[in-house]
Amino acid sequence: MLHVYIDKISNYTVGLDVYPKGRLLEILSCKSEKVKTQKYASWKLLENALKSSLNLQIKDLEFEKLDNGKWVASGVYFSISHSDDFVCVAISNSQVGVDIEKVKIVADNLDKKILTETELETYKKLDKIEKNNFLLTAWTGKESVYKKLDSKTFNPSKIELADYSVKSYNLSVDKTEFLLSVCSEKINTIYFQNNVKNLYIKN
Repeated sequence: MLHVYIDKISNYTVGLDVYPKGRLLEILSCKSEKVKTQKYASWKLLENALKSSLNLQIKDLEFEKLDNGKWVASGVYFSISHSDDFVCVAISNSQVGVDIEKVKIVADNLDKKILTETELETYKKLDKIEKNNFLLTAWTGKESVYKKLDSKTFNPSKIELADYSVKSYNLSVDKTEFLLSVCSEKINTIYFQNNVKNLYIKN
């Protein structure tokens, strides 16, 4: 089972209704109001996802924060990402990683920091537009791999994307283009849920 939820961050107003207490304190300690709202929205979307897909109440779960800053729960796997005004949550019964990024121009000089030697060979044969799409897809894909593996450090040039089960989607949400990547062994059974109008999934 693999469900992915997407919603607008602007649909949320930060409150005190967050469980566990450690996560609430983490959210409230954010100096940036934008980051605070992003973290709150992602957790409330997770709460909704758990209830809708697994009929689980968030307060029935035991949460732990790992040394790398990632929150995990007993009995269920989840991953969180946000970009611009959108937040994304993936939940599954096996390890999962998700990343959502607003489509933008990626600096050419980042290619060697993002790509492996094998990926660079393919990248060099592409035209300018294809190169940008390739870099952005590689970045989000590798972010999803990093999150799935619970690694302590993120070194994209050391991740050979072809070695992992990753799927990327182009999303058009309220006239804004996004790229979403999911890393999971359940990738062929992905199911999208959203509260956003005009959400289109293009395989």
